Amino acid sequence: MTHLRGSQEAIAEFLAPIGTVASASDIDGLRMTLTDGKIVHLRPSGNAPEMRCYVEAGTEAEAKALLTFGLTRIKDWAKASVALTP
Repeated sequence: MTHLRGSQEAIAEFLAPIGTVASASDIDGLRMTLTDGKIVHLRPSGNAPEMRCYVEAGTEAEAKALLTFGLTRIKDWAKASVALTP
């Protein structure tokens, strides 16, 4: 979250495989809206070691695909970050 909140470029890179970021808000997590209206909202748990991912899209199928992308992207990014930690 710190990395993503650090710059618009970090957010754009994180979501580049699915679209262009129109806006982002870091209230209650990090809510990112794409230019096509889809929303990915990442929110760390306040009482457990987990990350939550909420999505909004025009259809159920789009929402499922967006959720799968969000969760997979978080897991892959976390694994890469841990691998780089000395």
